[in-house]
Amino acid sequence: MLRSDRRVTWEFGCLAFYFLVHNPPVKSLPAKQLHKSDAHSSNDALPHGLKLQNLHILFRHGDRTALEPMLKDAKSFEETWPLGRGQLTEEGVLQEFKLGVWLRQEYNGFIHKKYNASNFYLRSTDYDRTLMSAQAVAAGLYHDVTSPLKTYGIAWMPIPVHAVRRDRETLLSLSFCHQLELLRQKEMTSKKADEYAESHKALFDLINEHSVTEKIDRFNIWKLSDLFVCMRAHKMTLPSWCTEEIFQEIEEVAKFFWLLQSNSSEELLRLEIGVFLNTFVEHLRSITTCNKPIIINGRQLGLKHTVAYSAHDTHVSYLIGAFGAQTKGKIPYSSAIILELLGPDIPSSPEHYRLRLRFKQGYPDETGEYVSIKPCAGQRAADGCPLDLVLKYLQPYLLDADTYSEVCSGQPHTAYSNMISGRNVTSYKSGTFCLIILCSSLVSTKDIGKSCPDNNLPPGMTLQNLHLVFRHGDRTALEHLLNDSARFEEIWPIGRGQLTDKGVLQSFKLGMWLRQQYDCYLKPQYNASDFYIRSTDYDRTLMSAQAVAAGLYPQKSSPLEPYGIQWKPVPVHTIPRDRETLLSVSKCNHLETLRHNAMTSETAISFLASHRSLFHVINANRIKVKIDQFNIWKLHDMFICMRAHNIPLPSWCTEEIFQELDEVGKYLWLLISNSTNELIKIEIGVFLKAFVEHLGTIVGGDGSIKLKNGRILQPKHIMSYSAHDTHVGYILGAMGVLKLEKVPYAGAVILELIGPDPPSSLENYRLRLRYKQGYSDEIGEYRTLPSCPGQKELEGCPLDLVLQQLEPFLLDAEEYSKLCSELSHNVRASNNDLQEVRPNWPLVCFACMFFLCLN
Repeated sequence: MLRSDRRVTWEFGCLAFYFLVHNPPVKSLPAKQLHKSDAHSSNDALPHGLKLQNLHILFRHGDRTALEPMLKDAKSFEETWPLGRGQLTEEGVLQEFKLGVWLRQEYNGFIHKKYNASNFYLRSTDYDRTLMSAQAVAAGLYHDVTSPLKTYGIAWMPIPVHAVRRDRETLLSLSFCHQLELLRQKEMTSKKADEYAESHKALFDLINEHSVTEKIDRFNIWKLSDLFVCMRAHKMTLPSWCTEEIFQEIEEVAKFFWLLQSNSSEELLRLEIGVFLNTFVEHLRSITTCNKPIIINGRQLGLKHTVAYSAHDTHVSYLIGAFGAQTKGKIPYSSAIILELLGPDIPSSPEHYRLRLRFKQGYPDETGEYVSIKPCAGQRAADGCPLDLVLKYLQPYLLDADTYSEVCSGQPHTAYSNMISGRNVTSYKSGTFCLIILCSSLVSTKDIGKSCPDNNLPPGMTLQNLHLVFRHGDRTALEHLLNDSARFEEIWPIGRGQLTDKGVLQSFKLGMWLRQQYDCYLKPQYNASDFYIRSTDYDRTLMSAQAVAAGLYPQKSSPLEPYGIQWKPVPVHTIPRDRETLLSVSKCNHLETLRHNAMTSETAISFLASHRSLFHVINANRIKVKIDQFNIWKLHDMFICMRAHNIPLPSWCTEEIFQELDEVGKYLWLLISNSTNELIKIEIGVFLKAFVEHLGTIVGGDGSIKLKNGRILQPKHIMSYSAHDTHVGYILGAMGVLKLEKVPYAGAVILELIGPDPPSSLENYRLRLRYKQGYSDEIGEYRTLPSCPGQKELEGCPLDLVLQQLEPFLLDAEEYSKLCSELSHNVRASNNDLQEVRPNWPLVCFACMFFLCLN
């Protein structure tokens, strides 16, 4: 990462901080003084002298379809639930949107009117229903903003949703945990569990006398309960044997065993929610002491911010249990826990802060009651609880991620592991499930695309698969290199490297173009079985992915139509940057070495010598850092952003100078990214290997495929990736079709697999490459691959020849990680579109304290 050049000594900031802490502006207050309203808080009164300093929100997703079939019906599960298993419904979208509207109403003075990366962070578990719910909540929270898509009937702006792959999710305990499995098994086979199961033996006998797909017992009764709850919510008739009395007993028994295996001991809660609580506590300590920057996943947050999590009923329940709060009934859809940190504006010690817990019990609850935390039981809940007492109380539950991983390592103990993930976060482990999906795929997708032939396809061939990689839309500059009076935040108020309104529109139009070009292949509405979109973990790519999806799936009707939003969310999957190997975003020492070698090669030195005067002109003017071949891309990027937004360049940068800068920038970019096969292999080899394996599975089977996250994709599906100019350039380079060109905003490379319906041999398939050269290109040219010289672009290239061409570039993820972990030489940071700059935290912290003291 690049660092700010502005410096301030820690000693000075710490001295000021020491004075403020030991002379606190607000003393700890007795309960009888705790009443004074504050317009910047929720409707309830704030304790006297305290203000809302931070919000942590965790909410359950909205209404969803059932997770799996439990009844032997004549009608298939897919006919009953066409959206798929565990998918957010339109009703669920509306519930989550209304939750966002409610949060805006309650915290309007605290949550900024317009999204800014420094004051709002949204994370979700990696399930479609939670990712979509997160988008819907954000749409409600920011529903009053001006949208560049308003002319299309979409009064909506994308808000980035971050996530971690399920098998690596420790914060919200979704990754497999052997110790947690054992603890749950112990509770579920305890004497208490045995006695309770025996007392309801008649219920289990009654259920198993009827047409259920598996024997129902204490371990899986939650599945039947879940199915019946979903059926009732969607006005489906329950089987005749399930009377109201039986239904209520099923609910009661399922709830008992769910609570028994999730909230019955401190050790269970520690493993289930301890990593989250540990992160939360560290977060609050950083806020109250100002001892280090608040950084989440590489992002630095401002002093007053909101962190929100889209999760499941289990997580809401775990939090309630850990805080020792008492609530009534279940955790309905769109339930939310809001943790409010109250305190003075100037950082102080924990005893001068209070924590309040507010629980909104689902979508029908319009109030959201304050609930007492255990160390302050018996006190008025709206007064909160002194933070030092809360932190002391939570201490036994805290667990860091490394310890969690160490404790949880181990192999599944028994078949009991099939139900350990909780009633709401498991659904993709059953072999029966895979068989049903694959069989239904063969029936339901056989004729897709045949009713609308493409005249551009060779005779006898149909489109079998699309892989799409596109660059994000227009963004702000990454940093400000000019020594002028204007601050970066004044020029670019939405932050560094953020998607602009223009960028949202460009990405949306890319989606519209894709719909127009591939309408015969695409289904009219999003379905989890035929479209998958993944993004690098940057705001601009996550937001671009949402905008492309919005253009790709235009809505004739939407549950949000009354709010002027003709839109429905489409889940965008992502992986944190430091774990991203597929699109080579994570730091790679070996790649830095290769790039350094390219930039100091004889070719580079000769080229730079011919442009020595350019570097002299640049460095003779007011530039913050000396510009050379390693960082000239930064200046080039900044000037491109300035011109795109009609910001005048400095007077010394004439058109002639800018054109030369552009030429040098392009040349050096190509030199460090596409000049050798080894460079290309490290940069895009993991993606290419996954792509090749994907195509091999399609042509060698029935066209369907199972992704690593458990998702089953039907034949004739689409894989989309929201990425950067570098990634599009790498693919074009590996395919041998990259020209002396940069990749404009919203540029896209489309890889089309054409041939007969699988299975068939490789030589019967062809691959076509289409390149849409940015937002202004309305055609998207097909390019001839070097494996097929002289052949017409539209005819494509035999797949077996393409695979031979790509073979030298293929790299598996483990090999990539091994190569990239090797120590590199002392290499300077190189060009790419992924660099970001963090503010100088000590300076920010001290400045805030200084100005607050003046006021």
